[in-house]
Amino acid sequence: MEVLLTATLWILGLTLGLLLLGFLYQQVGSLRDTRRFPPPGRRVDIGGYRLHLIGSGQGSPTVVFESALGATCLTWALVQSEVARLTTTVSYDRAGCGWSDQGPMPRSAEQILQELRLLLRRSSLQPPYLLVGHSYGGLTVRLFAHRYPDEVAGALLLDPADPEQWLNLKGEDRAKIVNGARLSRRGVWLARFGLARLVVSLGSAGAQSPARGLASFLSEGVPRTVQDRLLSPMQRLPQEARDVLKWFWTRPAYFQALASQIEWVSQSAQQVQLSPLPPELPLTVISAQNSDPQWMLGQEKTAALSSRGKHLVARDSGHWIPLDRPDLVVETLCQMVEEVRIGMDGSQTVS
Repeated sequence: MEVLLTATLWILGLTLGLLLLGFLYQQVGSLRDTRRFPPPGRRVDIGGYRLHLIGSGQGSPTVVFESALGATCLTWALVQSEVARLTTTVSYDRAGCGWSDQGPMPRSAEQILQELRLLLRRSSLQPPYLLVGHSYGGLTVRLFAHRYPDEVAGALLLDPADPEQWLNLKGEDRAKIVNGARLSRRGVWLARFGLARLVVSLGSAGAQSPARGLASFLSEGVPRTVQDRLLSPMQRLPQEARDVLKWFWTRPAYFQALASQIEWVSQSAQQVQLSPLPPELPLTVISAQNSDPQWMLGQEKTAALSSRGKHLVARDSGHWIPLDRPDLVVETLCQMVEEVRIGMDGSQTVS
């Protein structure tokens, strides 16, 4: 009995010691990374917490980029600088993501919308806005266009989420949400006690096999397709951006925000479903070429929500269209900007 008690106390002490060591490892690494990767833009206070914003270019309309689930302003690294040659552009990090502070919960589409609009106003970025939403970001764009139609000159949706898909979830779709939220909640603790940082450090040091093995163990139960979708941007970004992205994946706030967005996706979808788009909104939807038929049908239905809707297919592209086909995104946006300007000039002439 005494031997068992001693062994139990020894194991408990070792566990607590490892947790403390991991916590300190995370804190020291986080301080180092904060100095190593300063924000490329500016952080704007929107009421007790700051959102990171990158603004570039001049002119109207203002192109506003809204990222996919779990993504940041890095998504637009290959697009924004090109569009900024023509007009004002804005990309940003949602609360808890990238260089932004953690924000209030829950992270619903409505909450994200109100934060974005406040960010634009406090940054003196005036409408009209040409909104660009990738995947999950399409929910925010659609909600924005419904709530504030007088401020929106058009919308470009890149492989956007279909709100109908996330209403009344059952079966496999419900399992995706449960698994995604579970992985993210697990990620909070793994990041807090240094395990997420250890995976990243092993990979960066060239120890790919141990890194993959540990990552697979920590993400047990999460479908490979989900893991691939989250990791695929790594292969398309410049090396310096990849290093920053690895840092983001070691932050507990990132996983907290991601878990909340996933858990509230059905409510967010309902918020969008109850908010129809303006019937004559200039709207373009670009779908990935490798989309399954059901997903493609949803994309076509989204484009048909406006009498001025267009549906395009990005050749040789997967879900990450801004990284797979930045040329197509830039070309489409430049055309939309010119069309908005023609409309603005016509309105001024009539008045």
